[in-house]
Amino acid sequence: MQDYQRLLSFNNRVYNGLNATLKEKFGYEIEKFNAVDFAVNIEADTLLLHAQQDAIVPCSASKAIAGRMKNAIYIETQTGGHSLHTEENTKHILDFLSKA
Repeated sequence: MQDYQRLLSFNNRVYNGLNATLKEKFGYEIEKFNAVDFAVNIEADTLLLHAQQDAIVPCSASKAIAGRMKNAIYIETQTGGHSLHTEENTKHILDFLSKA
């Protein structure tokens, strides 16, 4: 989470406030949050797209999430960085939805 804190430029007061809210509402602190642990409960067909050029989140993060999901399709894309707004991604999304 501290990588996100640095990326979004929020100070320790904001970080501590988020941490307290998560602890109060969900029973865990920021450092204990792990999307991979939540993914195991998702049963819906899910498309995970991740660009090789993503400078914010490594592909390994999405691969780990997809690996825990029952019905995930993981596609590593060539374009887009951290954005889904590319023709390549649109093609993958439309293809996925057409099979639903």
